[in-house]
Amino acid sequence: MQARTQARSLAYHVAHGLVSYSVYSIPVTQWGREASNILGQFSMGVYFAVPAFVYTMYNSLFFLNLVFFDPVSYRVLINIRIVWSGLLYQFFFNQRLGLKKWSALGLLTLGCAVNQMSPEFKLVTSPLYLAAIGFQAFTSSFGGAYSEVLLKKVRHGTTMAIILSLALALAYRCRRMRRAGL
Repeated sequence: MQARTQARSLAYHVAHGLVSYSVYSIPVTQWGREASNILGQFSMGVYFAVPAFVYTMYNSLFFLNLVFFDPVSYRVLINIRIVWSGLLYQFFFNQRLGLKKWSALGLLTLGCAVNQMSPEFKLVTSPLYLAAIGFQAFTSSFGGAYSEVLLKKVRHGTTMAIILSLALALAYRCRRMRRAGL
């Protein structure tokens, strides 16, 4: 029952965002042209399905990992995504990290490891749980890096700006709904 209510609420907010954006940002005389531009570039939206799927996995892992870890440990461990981001940006964009940045990433990793050790320096968390949060961190970083690759390869026109604005508005509304407990 609650899932159905959430789906209705999400559908309402999506429709509301689309209508609001259309009414306030596009002159009435250009609605038809903009709609045909969006439909003409529909194939570009398929590429954005990959990060959407990756972020769906991230959100699912979020709830799973909150079962495995207390909120403080979760917050500390999810920062390992910074390490993944460094590796992925280096891979996707051929940007080499300097010694200072690698040192900082190493210290962050060490801090995450120390957080999961007992005073006797024994691991207090199951390696499977650590792998789950490591994979969640990877999905977050991969989704961001892949989206940036797409944005850099796509020509920036009015239509693409509208699609991205709608996606950001939807993400903002979903976040507000989640915080409100809907």
